[in-house]
Amino acid sequence: VYYEIYNLPSGNPYDTEISIQPLDDDGSDSEDRAVRALFSGESESGADGSVAELRRVESALPKGSYRFTITVTDRVSGQTTASSRLVQVRGWRIGTTMVRAMPRGVGR
Repeated sequence: VYYEIYNLPSGNPYDTEISIQPLDDDGSDSEDRAVRALFSGESESGADGSVAELRRVESALPKGSYRFTITVTDRVSGQTTASSRLVQVRGWRIGTTMVRAMPRGVGR
């Protein structure tokens, strides 16, 4: 998982939570079925105030639709931000692959 964090001062400790929630056929999700991973670190932001992160998260996910959410909390200021995307997990002969879901009718 690659993501960028902006406006996080260098040296500030922060937490990142990655959450993957399965979606029902009607698009609804349930918090109690989410898979979560929590990472902690200290900002090494560049001159532009950005931090680039690359994390490997392994979880056996069956085929289906999921809401993928990354939440970052600055432990000094207490500020939190989150971003979510819908993704599809599709079967593959030697494993599975996760791709961003495209709304129906877009790109067709």
